[in-house]
This record gives sequence, structure tokens and C-alpha cells, in this order.
Amino acid sequence: MSKPRNWKRWFKRLGLGLLGLVALLLLINLILNVWANSKLEAKLQKLRDEGFPTCIADLAPEPIPDAQNAAAHLRDMKPELKRFEKAMVVFEERTPIGKAYVQRTDKYEGVLPTTEQAAAMQAILDDFSDLFLAVDEMAVCDHYASLLDYSLDHPHFVEEIISAMSIRRVARLLSWKMQVLTVQGENEQATEAGLQLLRLTRLYDEEPLLVNFLVGIACRLNAAYRLNQVLRSGPVSENLRDALDVELAKHDDSQRFVKTLLTERAGSLDAMESWKIAPVPIHWHFTFLQAELVDWFDEQFILAALPWHQSQKLFGKVDESKYSDILQMMTPATQAASVSFYRNIATLRCLRILNAAGAYHDEKGRQPTTLDDLDLPAEATLDPFNGKPLVFRTMESGWLIYSVFQNEIDDGGVFKKQEDWGLAPMPVVE
Repeated sequence: MSKPRNWKRWFKRLGLGLLGLVALLLLINLILNVWANSKLEAKLQKLRDEGFPTCIADLAPEPIPDAQNAAAHLRDMKPELKRFEKAMVVFEERTPIGKAYVQRTDKYEGVLPTTEQAAAMQAILDDFSDLFLAVDEMAVCDHYASLLDYSLDHPHFVEEIISAMSIRRVARLLSWKMQVLTVQGENEQATEAGLQLLRLTRLYDEEPLLVNFLVGIACRLNAAYRLNQVLRSGPVSENLRDALDVELAKHDDSQRFVKTLLTERAGSLDAMESWKIAPVPIHWHFTFLQAELVDWFDEQFILAALPWHQSQKLFGKVDESKYSDILQMMTPATQAASVSFYRNIATLRCLRILNAAGAYHDEKGRQPTTLDDLDLPAEATLDPFNGKPLVFRTMESGWLIYSVFQNEIDDGGVFKKQEDWGLAPMPVVE
């Protein structure tokens, strides 16, 4: 009879021990939660005091009337833009002439469509005259207040961003228009369309997060490549050249990447907040991670504020091992975005040089021989990848203007392997 009583006593002690252990763990968890929350709140309060956003809700802009808001015009165009995109896809994927256009432009980078292909594209564009009027109305707006729902949590907010990226369709629409007009010899109108696309993309910069930032970069590159075709295809008036130079100068903002990272930090803090879904309050790990995220972004801001060639020297000295694995995984994506940003800056500076070289030729009746001949500020001709002047060469077929890109070596203007990056004369295709 004594043996069962010993077992009962043992189970009782075990139960009390387990209860004590649970109580101790809960106490430790409580202490860690309080500590983590206190640490994070101190960092967030410092950011708030400095006027920086700390969550998605903080990114919401002040509303403005729809008539003055480029974002409202973009929203209203969405159905027609989708209809155009569908027509474009049908043309390029299901018609012989459209397939030939795709094959031609894929094979010969920078080439214009044939006269026959341009006529077929024009026939499609003719069905969207109202859409072009809507684009004109959007382009005259001076303000852009995002219409996203900033009360959403991070996953749903990103979903809404992706579904609302109509600016990509605007870029495709104007890209088609510019190609057709260039083939038709309407250089003035083609340049005006390029100016529109640049302006609309600049307005779109008000949208938050890196995903929108990268979309804006893609739209700018689209505009640059089409304007490269236009400026090399025929005369452009002095007034339009001046307007293009003014617009390109507005895009040469080296701090635009920093501004985007400020919104990305707010979004990332909210993303980590959404990870705290456990039924038991063991969220301190993610709270510490949020505090660590603030420190990680502080270092990224220092790097992003510097020209690329300077930031890369510092980047190698950053001790990434002091951060959690998940933050270390974010670094390559941020670095890639930085490369895309400075590649974009370099391309637009190349375009500005091309425009200035054309203006010089129109005025002087001769070719410029160096960048010093051009009426441009020195900083507008610098290569962001090495801090030296962009390469400017007069070829038999036209001007070759480029950046040495990431390897910081002049590879002779080799663009296909992305050894260099810039704007070249259009290929001659029989």
C-alpha cells in the first residue's frame, strides 16, 4: 500500500514543479515582452519626434480634390488601360504582324517598328482617343495623393499596391505612341509624349514602398529608351529640348532612394507587427527584431545617401553579422534596388547629354567633341558608378553615351552583357 502513496506524492510534486516552471516561464516571458516593448517604443518615439513615419498609417497623404489629384485620374483610367493592354497582348501574341514586331524589337535592341507594323499599331491606338485625353488631364496635375487604403495591414496593403499599378499600363500606352509617331516623322509629338511619361512617373514617386519605387524606375527607363529613338530620328524644336532638359533635371534627385527607404522602414515595421499572431503572448522575439530593424535601416540610410561609388566602399566595412539572419537576407534586395536606382540616374543623364548634344549641333552646325562643349552643369554629366564624367563618343552612326556601370571599368560601350550601361545609336536593319 505504501507504493501507490509514493507515486501520488511524486506526481503531486511533479505537478507543482511543472506549475512553478510554467509560472517562471510566464514571468520571464512577461519581463522579455516589457523589455522588448520598452526598447522598441523608445526607438519609435525618437523617430516620431524627428517626424519620420513608423507604420503604414503614417504614410497616408492629405486628401486633395479628385480633379487636382493625378492619382484619381490614374484610378479612373484603369478600365480603359486594361482594355488597351488586352488589345496590345492580342496584337503581339496572336497576329503575324504583331509577332514580327516582337521578334524584330527583341533581336535588334533599340530598333523602331517597320512602317507596316507602326500602321497596325496606330490602328489600335485610334480606338483609345478618350484614353489619351485622360492621360493629358492627368499630366497637367501638379499633385499626387495616393488613394491606397493605409488602414490595411502589411500583407493586404502590398496586395492593393500590386493591383493598383496602372502606371505600368500608361507607360506601355505612351511607349507605343512614341514609336508610332517617330516612324511617322512626328518628332515633336513623340517628344511631348516622352515628356508626359517622365512627368507622370515623377508624380507617381509619391506612392510608397520599394515595389512602387522599382515600377517608377522601369517606367523612366522606358521613357529614356523611346526618347533616345526620337532624338536620334529627326529634328526637335529648341523649346521642346529646353522643356526636356528641365524635366530631366527634376529626376536627377540623388536622395529619392533615401525617401523611398523611409517608407519601406515604416512598411517593414508593420510587416513584422503582423507576425505577432501567436495565441500566447510570446511576441518579444519579433519586437526585438523590430528594434533591430530600426538600427539596420539607420545604416542603410547612410549608404543610400552617398553616391554609389562611395557607398560601395563603406558597404564592405559594414558588419552584417551583428544583425539577425532575416535582416541579413534583406540586404541583397536593398543593394539591388540601389543599383537599379543609380543605373536609372545614369541613363537619364545620358539622355540629358544626348539632348544637349543635339541642341549644340542645331545651334553651332557642328558636332560637340567633349562634354565641356555642352551647356550642362558638371554634376549632370557625372557617372554615379565611378564619380567621373560619363563616356561620350562620336561614332559614325551617332553619339555613344554610357556609364561604366558596376565594374567601374570602361568596356567600350558593351551593353548586352551589362558591362556598361547607356544610350547607343539605333541599329541599322535592312
